[in-house]
Amino acid sequence: LTHKLKNLKMLTHLDLSYNDIDESSKDIESFLGHEACTLKVLKLDGADVDDIECSHMMKALETNKVLTTLSISVVKTPF
Repeated sequence: LTHKLKNLKMLTHLDLSYNDIDESSKDIESFLGHEACTLKVLKLDGADVDDIECSHMMKALETNKVLTTLSISVVKTPF
């Protein structure tokens, strides 16, 4: 997934709403943290994201300078 995402140089919007993120969180972290990331909008509405997966993505967001919109409404959590 990460390799494919990094090769999409013009990708500015990614909608992963209502998906089970699981192991993809590390791929998303790698993509968001990559210097060539052009993603401006990431939608995770209703996605199944647990604490560990969320921490992977948040780590990447600390260095990402491009993402302007993160939509995480109604995220499914194990609580």
